[in-house]
Amino acid sequence: MLLPALAIAAGFAALFVGADRLVAGASGLARNLRVSSLLIGLTIVSIGTSMPEFFVSSVAALRGESNLAVGNAIGSNIANIGMVLGATALVRALTVQAKLLWREMTVMLGALLFTWWLLFDGALSTVDGALLLLGLLAFTVWTVRTGMREGEGDGDGGGGGATCTTPRALLFILIGLALLSIGSESLVWGAVMVARHFGTSELIIGLTVIAIGTSLPEAAACIAGAVKGEGDIAMGNIIGSNIFNMFGVIGITGVLGASPAAVDSAALARDMPVMVAMTLAMFFFAILGLRTSRVGAATATRGIGAGAGGVLLGAYVCYLAFLVYTAV
Repeated sequence: MLLPALAIAAGFAALFVGADRLVAGASGLARNLRVSSLLIGLTIVSIGTSMPEFFVSSVAALRGESNLAVGNAIGSNIANIGMVLGATALVRALTVQAKLLWREMTVMLGALLFTWWLLFDGALSTVDGALLLLGLLAFTVWTVRTGMREGEGDGDGGGGGATCTTPRALLFILIGLALLSIGSESLVWGAVMVARHFGTSELIIGLTVIAIGTSLPEAAACIAGAVKGEGDIAMGNIIGSNIFNMFGVIGITGVLGASPAAVDSAALARDMPVMVAMTLAMFFFAILGLRTSRVGAATATRGIGAGAGGVLLGAYVCYLAFLVYTAV
């Protein structure tokens, strides 16, 4: 038990340092390129922090374990909203921009519903996977072109990005991504070893430990961004990661795995609805913040605060408890 415990401790340390460097580098790069932190969060940070899900699901698909891969993607999306967004909002209220609510968040909901529709027949085929990967490509191109056209450079925020040169910012991003990947792998391995030591089933490990573990990079990056005053990076990371999990992670699973791969009915009847419900709850709290804002819906407002964060985190804990209760 000593080695797993050390792996867990080292994993947390790597996540903490990696998140700090990633946010600092992303903030500096956004300023130097004169684009918004939101664009960086939606692209570089979200894709980078979703790499654990991508790697885990790719390996699972190649091994013929497509349900593990699909479950990882869905479970990570639920964790991103319930655990990551909830915990981040408890640390510091997150600013929600009106255009973010009606544009990127709408695309996120559309990605979830489109993926659910593709999987509704209970199978994930190569064609399904290819369509999802094309969706990811289209979203990335659209996001980058929109962000560059708007040219919204950030004039405030923390992270030390104001004096960070572009090469140094890129180095920070690479170091941060590497540490987040190493830290998440170390933490997941240690947690799995501890769970197995206490006789926890493989199902519970996959639904809880793996999904939570692969969402830890998002959690670390979002909390670090919120603390540094880079709320746009945090929000962009959550939205971008959820879109990447649907289009990229499930897409690559369909392309690499057996075709067609059977999808567990529980994922469609239980976990997909929970994921959509959590997304709608995120929408509700964001809209509520915009409607009650004194500065108007055309500007920014603190739409997701500690109260909303507590509700989302509580809902996620209830979901995990339900999984454990029904699996034992």
